[in-house]
Amino acid sequence: MSQRRKHIIIVAVLCVVLLVGIGGAVSVVQYPVTLLVLPLALITYYAIGQSRNKKSCPYCGAPIILPIKRSRKCSNCSQKIYVSKGKVFTDKEKMRRDAKKVRKRMSLFKKTNRESLLQYKKEGLIFYEILATEDDYTCKFCKGMDRRKIRISTGLANQDLIPPFPNCENYARDGCRCCALPVVSVAQILKS
Repeated sequence: MSQRRKHIIIVAVLCVVLLVGIGGAVSVVQYPVTLLVLPLALITYYAIGQSRNKKSCPYCGAPIILPIKRSRKCSNCSQKIYVSKGKVFTDKEKMRRDAKKVRKRMSLFKKTNRESLLQYKKEGLIFYEILATEDDYTCKFCKGMDRRKIRISTGLANQDLIPPFPNCENYARDGCRCCALPVVSVAQILKS
């Protein structure tokens, strides 16, 4: 049972106690007062709960009345605001939060690619190839690295040659989407 529901039940029980009265008899004065107190108590409690959850614009401080979507414009100052997990953010704060998420994802991606290169080296492979995503969002650096063959030992020695590339123009925004693939010769395939 939620905390709010428990509080509403407590208020209702208190109102019923007032209605019945201490001696068990309902007086003429208590009955109409109790009928007014119960709805007023519930309305007051609901209003207090709403004021705790009230959001305000981080730019102008105006209260936000309508339910908030992920992003919308403030009705008072027309600035764009964002909501995540019940908190209201400005445009700069959102960009900072998104960049932090991308950096975290890219560091995990780099660690995974490094472990893949170590596995390729254990299996006797010599080279790996960079494969870039070919679309309108691919940066010049990644296009230049596309289909480039690199020695695994060189890549392990120089972290900047393992995707995701820190020189990628998309690194802070969406993250580098290049990947490292093993270069396997026909002789190695026939050998195994």
